[in-house]
Parts: sequence; structure tokens; C-alpha cells
Amino acid sequence: MGKVIITIRIVPESEEQEKEIIEKIKPEKYYKKPFVFGIEALYIEKIVEDKEGEMEKIENILRDLNVSYEVENVTRIFVE
Repeated sequence: MGKVIITIRIVPESEEQEKEIIEKIKPEKYYKKPFVFGIEALYIEKIVEDKEGEMEKIENILRDLNVSYEVENVTRIFVE
């Protein structure tokens, strides 16, 4: 089974919430970019198995943390 890299844009309400997101999801990479009206969005990149239910696990964590998010990209990757 292959793997996919998921890029998600998140708009956390505070730095504490941002830290909690990073701790719970454990992304391979994360960074901030300007979003709208002086607000910065947190972008995370997470590699998961390409199988049913993996994306839902991440979305459930974000819903539990009550943050605004959008899945920006899902790309299949090949790892040797």
C-alpha cells in the first residue's frame, strides 16, 4: 500500500491551540503563511498510509480541537 501527503490549512485561535495541534497530529512539516486581514494560517503536512480512515483520524482531531481548517492538497508519494 502506498502513502499520501496531506496538506491542511488551519486557523488556530491562539498559540496554545497551535501547539496542541502540532503535538496531537505530529506533522512531518509545518509553517505559517499570511491568510486574511493580518491573520496567519498554520499549514501542516502529514504523511499517512493510503487507506480508508486515515484522513478521518486527522479530521477528528481537528474537530475535537474546534479549529477552522481546510484540506489543501492530497498527493500520493512513493517511498523506497
